[in-house]
Amino acid sequence: MSMVQVPSGRVPESGAPSGEGKVVVAVKTPTMARATTVLLPRELTLAQALAEIRSTAPRDVNAARVLQQLALETSAETFDFLVVTETGEITTVTPATTLQEIAVPREVWTPAGPKVVATAAFEVQAYAPVGVS
Repeated sequence: MSMVQVPSGRVPESGAPSGEGKVVVAVKTPTMARATTVLLPRELTLAQALAEIRSTAPRDVNAARVLQQLALETSAETFDFLVVTETGEITTVTPATTLQEIAVPREVWTPAGPKVVATAAFEVQAYAPVGVS
């Protein structure tokens, strides 16, 4: 089980994400080593979650890099959402897929120590259409 570092104040002492119906979201591009995390409502689609993430100010240098790369990947009209499954496999899903559908239990570090919380991890990857002139 992979560990995701959640900033202090993002996960309350109980170990559950603050606010009912929220999920820890980890997003990056396939070429990046580290994702950035944010707490979002679980009913958002991946397209809505991406828009929400892109509209937030970066909280650190890594988040700024991820946001910059996400802007590049989504500047073309053709890009995919890749989901990291519980087994670590990567699969392509539609933008209408909700965070709830891809959320899996993962162990995260909180101020009170490790806790298991619902985490949705996805990547955004641009691609060049083949055979289009």
